[in-house]
Amino acid sequence: MNARAMRQPSVENIAALRTAIGAEHQSGTRVSSSLFVSQLAQAELKAGNVMGAEAALREAFALVEIPVHVFGLPTYTAYPVMSC
Repeated sequence: MNARAMRQPSVENIAALRTAIGAEHQSGTRVSSSLFVSQLAQAELKAGNVMGAEAALREAFALVEIPVHVFGLPTYTAYPVMSC
């Protein structure tokens, strides 16, 4: 999905990428989230949707603030986001 949205950033391909990201989040995994959301931002920008690209970037920045559980150890938060 993501490669198609990157090559041809049509409304349909971007929607498919958003659906894939949503499915990954619903499954509970976030392994590829930052990659997929950054690719979503790029696809939105290629499609000329600056506001959509900015929204995807805000989502990506929010991902680094999600608490992370590692092997049942106490929760910690990933690196803080620096504001520009």
